Amino acid sequence: MLKTEMLYGFSENTLDPNGRVIIPRKMRMQLGEPFYMARGYEKCVRIFTEDTLHAIKAYADQLGTPLSVLFDPDALRVYRQVFSHVDETKTDGQGRVLIPPRLREYAEIKDNVVLVGTGNWIEIWNPENWKEYEERELTEEKLTGAGGNIFKDPSAVIRSGGDAGVSQTGPAE
Repeated sequence: MLKTEMLYGFSENTLDPNGRVIIPRKMRMQLGEPFYMARGYEKCVRIFTEDTLHAIKAYADQLGTPLSVLFDPDALRVYRQVFSHVDETKTDGQGRVLIPPRLREYAEIKDNVVLVGTGNWIEIWNPENWKEYEERELTEEKLTGAGGNIFKDPSAVIRSGGDAGVSQTGPAE
């Protein structure tokens, strides 16, 4: 089983006038440095470890060779979406990180943020957008439908060796 850092936790914080936010110490320790910020879906900013970004690249590389991807509009769209919005960064001496203006604009981040650990990455959200997402998507009905009902039968995770049957090396064939 692939060993990776687990990024978890929830934190509410405020941006300083320069667009920087303090990453809580626990999350900083989990991330390591450098780490990478990118545009996420649902109008959030995602923060990836270096290992996770390399894993995403390896997964994307399954779409074809570099030459074949150049001529495949669907594969090229994936590469552009994922990699054109990535910024390498690190925290300063006070544990702050600058959220680039284009990412703040995309995620509608103004003054306050919530940082959400998702296991493999951290997301930074506008608090109102997070609340709307939570109310719409993190419902019992939707959660019990995820991953073959693992929330209805948590022992399935234990029986499967901890990964609930999720491949650690890529998509199922």
